Amino acid sequence: MIKINWRLGPDYPMGIQDSAVGMIHGKLVSAGGFTRHPRNIVMKYPDAFGGHPNGFTGLAFMLDPAHESAGWQRIPDMPGPARQGAAVAVVDHTLYIMGGMNYIDPFTYRETYRLRENGWQWEWEALPCCRLPWPVYGAAGSTAVIEKNIYLCGTADLFTAPRADGSEQF
Repeated sequence: MIKINWRLGPDYPMGIQDSAVGMIHGKLVSAGGFTRHPRNIVMKYPDAFGGHPNGFTGLAFMLDPAHESAGWQRIPDMPGPARQGAAVAVVDHTLYIMGGMNYIDPFTYRETYRLRENGWQWEWEALPCCRLPWPVYGAAGSTAVIEKNIYLCGTADLFTAPRADGSEQF
């Protein structure tokens, strides 16, 4: 039987929902998301919401459980438009984020990015080769990794589907 000993860890720098979360080399990473409860994050990071007091963000933070007293540390921002609900997978100590949504046209996205820790540096990279065939809101579905393959299941979208006659493209 699984037994979990819950305890309180360091506070995240702001209230957040639907951020992209994963473990890379034993470090917990959270990127992007949405908040209406920014706490004092805008005072510390004026760019947190693109000049707004709250909303979608591309901020990314890392927590090293081996050095928990250091708290959440800011790492490079998630690339692309600020968003929430990207599909997330970790393969070989690399975090992949796919899609996501916000309230700016096109609303949902097809891009894939990866985050790696290279020495003491965190590096994001756009992966044009891995652009999804349609936009997805990954938080509405599930992501699974089998061996080195990433599977997305049951995701949602906010785009106009192509017409049967082929006159619309997504």
